[in-house]
Amino acid sequence: MRKINLFIVFLLLLFLSGCQKTTYTGENTGTTCGNITMGAGKFAYGNGFIYISSPGEIYEYDLATGVSIILETPGSDYAESMFLSEQDIYYSNGSSLRKMQKDGKKNDVVIGKTSCRKFFADGMDAYFMNYIEGDLFHIDMQTKKETTLLSVVNNYYVDDSSIYAVAKPDGEWKLYHSSRETINFEPIKLSFQPVAVYVDGENIFLAKQGDFQLIQYTDGVETPLPCHSFFYQVMDASLIYMDDQTNEGGCFSLKSYDLTTKEERLLCENVYDFCILEDRYICCQCANPGAATFILIDTQTNEMTQMYPTEEEE
Repeated sequence: MRKINLFIVFLLLLFLSGCQKTTYTGENTGTTCGNITMGAGKFAYGNGFIYISSPGEIYEYDLATGVSIILETPGSDYAESMFLSEQDIYYSNGSSLRKMQKDGKKNDVVIGKTSCRKFFADGMDAYFMNYIEGDLFHIDMQTKKETTLLSVVNNYYVDDSSIYAVAKPDGEWKLYHSSRETINFEPIKLSFQPVAVYVDGENIFLAKQGDFQLIQYTDGVETPLPCHSFFYQVMDASLIYMDDQTNEGGCFSLKSYDLTTKEERLLCENVYDFCILEDRYICCQCANPGAATFILIDTQTNEMTQMYPTEEEE
């Protein structure tokens, strides 16, 4: 009887370990394409927690209690392009895609590469670049089959049905578009050369080469906006952008520009990177003397909170 019980326990453990290896479903990844391609993807959200990347560490911030705990990454890994499954935190360390259990106990290589940047996973489709002005790739998260999509790419954006890329495979920067199902990149005619692209429904927002002025492109019409930025997203009909005209040592003023009322607001100073989570939280990495500070802006309550380090830890 004891042998039978032990055998049942063994089968149960084997079953559970098998389940742990198939936790990625491509759903509820806790981030967006904009967070990955318009920055480094250093924040992600899951089940009331915000995950924050810092060299060699990932912080887990509890929105309910305001408490942060540290999960260490191997060596000095700097987690970028973070996204989540139910049990794991996925991230790129620049050379590969890795996953770490949310308890920090186990860390594995998912996709080994020599260079893996701006990795965005949507369902079982994933997209990444090897470097800026390098190639754009697609990879199947189940089969790991990899396909090169476009060369000499500076920036890209993926929505439900399309892939947009700023690239110059023929020597001139252009905006390219392709269906996700049938890969066939075609240039979109513009009056200027773009440097970055972000898409919100029918509206395409482009940064212009040179001064980074933002141009809204809708139904073939170009509308210049009074904003200059290389890092920007849209939330609730407002552009959230790092103002390039305030660039000081690679840090910027983070601002909001209402596309309807034309009202502009200052959100945060000395911002190095930002993400938008759950269409509610704006998470900022701010440069301060001695160490980076991570700020949370709750757009529903208009509260600003220092996530890490806490006031007591400084």
